[in-house]
Amino acid sequence: MSRLIGTLEQALSYQHEGVVARFMDEFAVSREEAEKIFLETKRWLWLNSKHLDDLNQDLPNVPRSLGIRISITIIDEMWHTFILFTDDYANFCEKFLGQFIPHLPLFEREEEKTQIERDQEFIQYLSYLYDYIGEESLTLWFKKYPLEYSLDQIDTLRIHAARKRMCERSKQAYRRQHRFFKLGLTQLLSYIIRFPKRTQWSKSSNT
Repeated sequence: MSRLIGTLEQALSYQHEGVVARFMDEFAVSREEAEKIFLETKRWLWLNSKHLDDLNQDLPNVPRSLGIRISITIIDEMWHTFILFTDDYANFCEKFLGQFIPHLPLFEREEEKTQIERDQEFIQYLSYLYDYIGEESLTLWFKKYPLEYSLDQIDTLRIHAARKRMCERSKQAYRRQHRFFKLGLTQLLSYIIRFPKRTQWSKSSNT
């Protein structure tokens, strides 16, 4: 019996500004690109739920695993970001997927398989993805993302974002100090201007 309760379109319609903003804070990407990656992450999560259902029903031509491939590491990073919003992630899974999708590392002893076996499994994997996410997303995941979001590129985006945060924090600290300095200087000048008058008044009173 299937536990998947939402269509792919319904899952893709889910919005979360906090996830997108947090991802942009961690990686130096535009809002448009962050929203696109979040869209593909929701597609990945829906596909995982569909895959679990297919495995439970023992359907033919279903790959044994849908582990995250290096080519879609950027989707994995967005998945990590989504999970940080724990309650919202759990609610998304319950409402659109019908089951919680845990983020588990894939332990697979590839060295125990022949190259032919690995090739066959990868073809089955791609075929399954094509059936449910289509050519456009498949091309995005395995042609565009490996080039634009390699492991080195992702590290670079993370470093640039960290530098941007540091720069912004330095600017904010400077603005606060500058504001406090101006306020302190204004109060000091006001006191200096008033002080001679008070001194003069004191002298007049003594005479």
